[in-house]
Amino acid sequence: MERQKDRGLRDTSASKDHKNFNSNFKPFLKSFGKRLLISITAEEVEKWLKTREAEWIKKKGAKWSPNTWNSYRNVLCGFWGTMADKNYCSKALNPFEKLAIREERDGNIRPKIIFAQDAEKFFLFLERRPKSIRKDYRRETWFDLAANVLSWFCGVRSEERDLVSWDDLDRDAEYSESLNLPDLTGWELSIYANEEKKGQSKILPIPEHAKKWLILVESKIWTLKGPAFHGDFFQRYSSRKKEFEKETGIKIPTNSARHTFASHHLAMWGNEGCTKMRMGHKENSTTLFDNYLTIVKHKKAIPYYSIIPLEVKLNEERQEKVKALAVKISALRKQSNIGQLCWDQNMELQPVQDWEEFDQQHEEYWSRPAGIKYTDDLLLLPDDDKELIKVILPEVKI
Repeated sequence: MERQKDRGLRDTSASKDHKNFNSNFKPFLKSFGKRLLISITAEEVEKWLKTREAEWIKKKGAKWSPNTWNSYRNVLCGFWGTMADKNYCSKALNPFEKLAIREERDGNIRPKIIFAQDAEKFFLFLERRPKSIRKDYRRETWFDLAANVLSWFCGVRSEERDLVSWDDLDRDAEYSESLNLPDLTGWELSIYANEEKKGQSKILPIPEHAKKWLILVESKIWTLKGPAFHGDFFQRYSSRKKEFEKETGIKIPTNSARHTFASHHLAMWGNEGCTKMRMGHKENSTTLFDNYLTIVKHKKAIPYYSIIPLEVKLNEERQEKVKALAVKISALRKQSNIGQLCWDQNMELQPVQDWEEFDQQHEEYWSRPAGIKYTDDLLLLPDDDKELIKVILPEVKI
C-alpha cells in the first residue's frame, strides 16, 4: 500500500481509503490483525467467513449468493498473494486458496455463459485499453490480457492463480501417438499442485486462436515470464468488467470465464472426458452433463475459437491481399515479352511489350495493334515483385 503511494498509483482495495476496505479487509484485520499470517489456517478462515455469513443471514434473512462468497474468497486470495509478493508470507500457505468455490447449478449456469459475439467485444475492449492509458501502466495491462486468455480460452481457474507461471508454457510439446485428445495444438501449459512443482495438477493446451493473443502480448512486452496473474489481478479484472459494461451495456457475471470455457470446449470437441480433464473434474463428476451439455451448440463454439486480436486480423487480411496480388503480378508478367508492367488509364496493372520482340513473334502485324502497351515513353513499374507490392500496398510490411 505504501508502494502504491510512492509510485503515485491509485489505492488498492486493501488501502484504508479504498471504498472496499470496510467490507473486505477491516473485518479480517479485526479478527486476525494481531496474528502472524503464517499462523492462520484454512479451517480458521473458513469458520470466520461462515460466521460472517451467519451474521448476514441474521440481519437480512438470506444466505450469501455464490457470487458474494466467491468475491470475498477471491479478494482475500489476492490480498494474500500481494503480501507474499512483498515477502510477508508464502503463497504456498495461502489459506483462502483452500476455501471451496460455490457454483450455481442448473438454470443459474446459463446466464453466466458469454457467447462468441460478446466475448469478442470484451477481448477487443481489452486489446484497445493499453492505447488509452499512460505508458507506465501499459505493461501490466498487457499481462492482464494474457491472463484473461488463459482463463477464458484455456480453462485456468481463479484458485490456481498462484500456481500458474509463464515459465511452464511449452511451445514445442510432443505427444504419444496413443494420446487421442482432440484439442492438442503443440502448445501446452502445465499447472502444478504446489509451488514446489512436486506434483502436476493438469495440463492445458493453448488453442490456436489463443496463441495469437499471446504472441501479440509478447510483441508488446518482449516476453512472457514469471507469474501469469500479477498482484491485484482480480481487482483490476473487476474494474475492466465494469468499464466494459458501462461502454457496451454487456454484463459479465462472476465465474463467466470458467463457465464459458467449459460450455464452448465441450461443444467444440464433443469429448466429455477431455473437457473434464481440462476443467479438473473427477472422472465420476456429473457437473458437465448436468450443467453444460445443451447450452452451447457446435456451430456457436466455432466462432468462439476464432476470436483473435483486431491487430492480428487486419495483418492477416493484408497478408492475404499480398498473396493474391503476388499471384496476379506473376500471371501478368508472363504475358509481357520482357516481364514488365505499367498502369493503364484506369490505374490497373497491364503487361508491357517490347515492339521489336513483339513484332518478331507476331509477323502478321504491319503496324502496332491498338490496345497493347509498349515500352516507348512509358513509366514502367518496378520489375521486383516485392517492390511493386510496396508501391500498390504501401501500408503492408513485406
